[in-house]
Amino acid sequence: MKEQTVVGQNDHNVDVPALQKAVDQGGTVLLRGVFDFGQKGNVTIARDVRIVGEVDGGGVLRTTIKGGGSTLRSLRPAAAGTPGPKITIQQIHFDGATWMPIYIGWSSGAAIVGNHITRVRPAPHGIVGQPPYDFQHGIVVGGITSELGKFEPYQENAIAGTLNIADNEIDLSSDSPKTTLGIGIWIIRTTGITANISRNTVRNASRNSIEAIDNFRASDGTGRIVIQDNDIETAIDGIPIPTPQTPNGIVAGYFFDKAGAIDAKRAVQLLIVHNAIRARGQSSMGIALITDAAFVRGNQIRLQGEKALGVFVGGSRNYIGHNRFEGSGMATVFLAPFVESTQSENELDRNELSGWAAVQVDVVFSKGANYNIVAGSGTISDLGSGNRIEGLKPLAVASSK
Repeated sequence: MKEQTVVGQNDHNVDVPALQKAVDQGGTVLLRGVFDFGQKGNVTIARDVRIVGEVDGGGVLRTTIKGGGSTLRSLRPAAAGTPGPKITIQQIHFDGATWMPIYIGWSSGAAIVGNHITRVRPAPHGIVGQPPYDFQHGIVVGGITSELGKFEPYQENAIAGTLNIADNEIDLSSDSPKTTLGIGIWIIRTTGITANISRNTVRNASRNSIEAIDNFRASDGTGRIVIQDNDIETAIDGIPIPTPQTPNGIVAGYFFDKAGAIDAKRAVQLLIVHNAIRARGQSSMGIALITDAAFVRGNQIRLQGEKALGVFVGGSRNYIGHNRFEGSGMATVFLAPFVESTQSENELDRNELSGWAAVQVDVVFSKGANYNIVAGSGTISDLGSGNRIEGLKPLAVASSK
């Protein structure tokens, strides 16, 4: 594999074309020093490439890319079904990008590992008919475009293969979190991926720290997303778009194509395990499941808002077990209709409530949440039917989300 070294000159007139030329040749591209991409400079990836920065003996990143807009990106080609490049982006400090520093819109496998993302500048969305707000993202993989305010329709296999997003540090601090759609890591409209999103640190996202929505199985049935061992602390304030619950830790399932949640041939396997989540908003959600058959275990979730929810469940046959809840909020687990499902056959298994104080009740089964199982301690408001309750004390508390 070809290997090149590019030395940053801290000059966007030199750095952007020099790196674009190296990336166009593929292989391994080693980056040294400081690269200036100006306000909106970017490099487009269209072939297999490894872009790797330098690290000193103490593990400190020595390569910085300043500025840019969609700074390192791959764009979907006109020909549907064309296999995308295999992409590695590793050990780079992205500082001061506009909108997002890493955007993978076309790939047959990607590794985004060990990067630091700081001071991302929000950019106006430009969507006709919507109120003004800004986009601010860290790492995006999937079916949006690099043009503000536009979303790609789902295209099979535009993003496929193995996806590894690990050991990144992302800070999405914003001066206007109530009008900024901040998403730390966003995986959307992929096909049959085997994804590992692990050991990332995400701070101050004003919407969702990690979001994996509308991802689908391939024709051979493959498709699995594991979100594990991440360290998340949301912003205190967040944008109430597209729903009033904000800002949130992890959101996963089906939003644009809600029918995908109940289609076993299309819905990917989803595991959310051993994450540490501090959701700081008054109406935050630690984890939101808008899907069927997800596995959620061993997470530590801390809340601090009167309307905050530990785990929101909007689907069926999900397992939520042995998670630890701390702080205070509306409920640890809240079942209510969202996707085209009955909210039935979910299992809540021995979640830990020491260090937790409910504003009203520990667990809520809303109307329509039927034939679920819950075992453990605490209190429950059950407005459904046919639910099996073991060890919890029923309370007559109205539930509305």
